[in-house]
Amino acid sequence: MGNMILLTGATGFLGTRVARILLREKDCVLTALVRGQDEEEARRRLERAWSGWPETRGALAEGRVRMVKGDVSLPKLGVDRVEYEELVRTASHIVHCAAELKLDGELEELRRTNVEGTSHLLELARAAHADHGLKRYAHVSTAYVAGGRTGAVDEDELTSDYGFTNAYEQTKYEAELLVGRAMREMPVSIFRPGMIVGDSRTGEISTFNTVYVPLRLYLTGKLRFIPSDPEMRLNLVPVDYVADSIACLLFDPRAIGLTFHLTVDARHQPRVCELVDNARRWASGELGEAPPRARFVSMRVLEHLPGRDRLRLPACLLSYFNENRQFLRENTEDLLGSYVPDWDAIIPRLLDYAVRRGFLHRSGRTVHEQVLQRIQSRGLPVRVHDLSADGKETLRGGAELAGEIAAAAAALRAMGIRVGDRVALVGLNSSRYLALDTAIGIIGAVSVPLYYTSPPAEIDEIVKTSGARLLLVGAPNVMRRIDEMQIDMPVVSFLR
Repeated sequence: MGNMILLTGATGFLGTRVARILLREKDCVLTALVRGQDEEEARRRLERAWSGWPETRGALAEGRVRMVKGDVSLPKLGVDRVEYEELVRTASHIVHCAAELKLDGELEELRRTNVEGTSHLLELARAAHADHGLKRYAHVSTAYVAGGRTGAVDEDELTSDYGFTNAYEQTKYEAELLVGRAMREMPVSIFRPGMIVGDSRTGEISTFNTVYVPLRLYLTGKLRFIPSDPEMRLNLVPVDYVADSIACLLFDPRAIGLTFHLTVDARHQPRVCELVDNARRWASGELGEAPPRARFVSMRVLEHLPGRDRLRLPACLLSYFNENRQFLRENTEDLLGSYVPDWDAIIPRLLDYAVRRGFLHRSGRTVHEQVLQRIQSRGLPVRVHDLSADGKETLRGGAELAGEIAAAAAALRAMGIRVGDRVALVGLNSSRYLALDTAIGIIGAVSVPLYYTSPPAEIDEIVKTSGARLLLVGAPNVMRRIDEMQIDMPVVSFLR
């Protein structure tokens, strides 16, 4: 019988990466435990999280993955008795990626997921091991269970003697205590990543936290003084290295009973000054303007600076930019070998990806207002290419498109469309469609997008159910069939 791997945290950034790798295994069935109010919501969450990659896209529909609605923070994982017993009978491996990651979270809130959730999953693991012999329980922890420890931190070391910087570190430590006891009963491996950043090849990441926070502040001119020694090494590690390591060691019998620091050797970690200098060079080349050179100060000096120059970093991040320790990697290097990332190549990739996802922009504008603002930019001009069915290309400038959006917004208002009204929109992918969709949002209305190949009856039903006050049509086949629809509202064509 093939392996059945139960994966928690499957919708998270690291969990998704692990799933993508495991799905390449031919002798493997993946079961994803996913939170949701009901089965449909849980399924939507998983499909949405996995929609961007060929390995996971369609995996549910194709039967390569089984989704189970559940919650690790609940007894018996919140699943019914029959489902729970099925998991006990069939699980060969368990990979526990689920965690509450809020560095500024409350202790009891974090304990529900990080400690109680681990306890509930270990209960299932013990039952599975008693039933048929579990092949592996893989627990994803964090290097920061070290808390306030300084100096060299061994992989087998786990103590609370040095205290913790925040509740997240404490609850991950408490969870590891539980897993450590289970090592005496079951085949267990513990993985402790450092601060996870995006993919080393593509920069891909889902949440811009930890080191991304000061990078954003620095690149936008809001962090004039950096509270760190410029020579300090940052405990950063690309997500692909972490996920690949977990998936590899999950099937390696030599990893049983061991803990692994999935970090970068201190000699190959980027220094703070290297990170900032790379970001500055990247900004000069990609944005056409670089922030001023960084000024590094100690926390003691920073406290005496004028208010406008004081620290803008969240307090929960400070300790990670003032570390004095090295995470030893004896077990990791014995089984995986050394890892030497090229940070000069990786950092620009991280920033490229982040900026494409709006990383630098945090404003009070709505999405539609930001679209309008962006296409009018003179510093980074926008050009739009429309392609017709016969291959003809039409080039439009941002200013022209902005004018069309303004005109469309005025026309919608003249037709009586107001804030909160719904406007149905069906058409081909084009700059005209973009302009109308943006105009709808600009005036505070809500667009109801429709697919232009849908049957008339289906379009009719969606329009009625949505309560739309207006139907905008830009697809020839829909206009030709418009008479078949019993739509009791104005219909406006935006065909050229």
